[in-house]
Amino acid sequence: MMRNENENRVCGIVQDLLPLYHDGVCSEESREYVRKHLAECPSCQKLLKELDEDEVETELKEEAGKVLNRHAKREASLALKTGFVIAGILLLPVLIAVLLTLPGYSDWRTDAVLLASMLLVGGMTVVPLVSKKKKLSKALIWSAAALLILIFMVEVLFDRGSLLRFFEIAFATLFGLSVAFAPIVVRQADLPETLQNQKALLTISWDTLLFYLMLTAFSIEFPAVKRELFGVSSFFAALVWLISIVFRYLKATNFTKWGIAIALMGTWSSIGNKVGWITFYGKDIHTGLLIGSLLAGAVLAGIGAAARKRRFADKNRKAGR
Repeated sequence: MMRNENENRVCGIVQDLLPLYHDGVCSEESREYVRKHLAECPSCQKLLKELDEDEVETELKEEAGKVLNRHAKREASLALKTGFVIAGILLLPVLIAVLLTLPGYSDWRTDAVLLASMLLVGGMTVVPLVSKKKKLSKALIWSAAALLILIFMVEVLFDRGSLLRFFEIAFATLFGLSVAFAPIVVRQADLPETLQNQKALLTISWDTLLFYLMLTAFSIEFPAVKRELFGVSSFFAALVWLISIVFRYLKATNFTKWGIAIALMGTWSSIGNKVGWITFYGKDIHTGLLIGSLLAGAVLAGIGAAARKRRFADKNRKAGR
């Protein structure tokens, strides 16, 4: 019994010294003491082997990390160089056009349109290559800006159009692009913490702003239809907001949300059909449309409510076990 206790005590001392022995920082007397003990103790030998394996694994991880970092830097450098090469290639047509303009073979309006076109191509090719983070968002923003410049060059400078016409086309183009790509840009944007959970609201607010800017530009050119333009548009914009609020903030199942959305769309379509804003082959079907959508919405909402009730019952049953 005393021998086992003594052996355990010696193993405890050696195990305390093993990390220092492994790293070669203990004294010569301690190293000799540990070496003699290791020759007779398989348990401490195993611990020393585990220390060696841990060190090898750590070194492999560090080396793998260094290799990956070097590879990432090399890829980033290659992308940057490729981006500059492509940018240089895109500038060649512009330089050629400028050289042709000097002796009078071309004119500056053509050069401006060509430059704007190259900026648009560059936004879709060069920007993703030279950007380190948020490549897609930066490419979308740059491309949209270049597209606006191109529209301005073509509409105002080349075709000698009016600024009003430019704003009509610009806002309409931005609205169309925003509907498709604004969620991507907003999702990747660095927003304050208070707005991190409001990205859907920010997206639809931005789309609504562009929508009304587009309507304003068109209403200036066509003041006779201003009331109808804003009235009908606001009516259906309200539907979009209601459906967005239902899906974003209503705490319910997806069945219930879709049921409410279908009921809302049917109600709006029914009203639109009644007042003549929406036609179905020239027929007045607003009553059937309203009843059908309400019934379909009620069925889906009922399925959602039943599913939620069953889920709560299962949860309570599991909690009671």
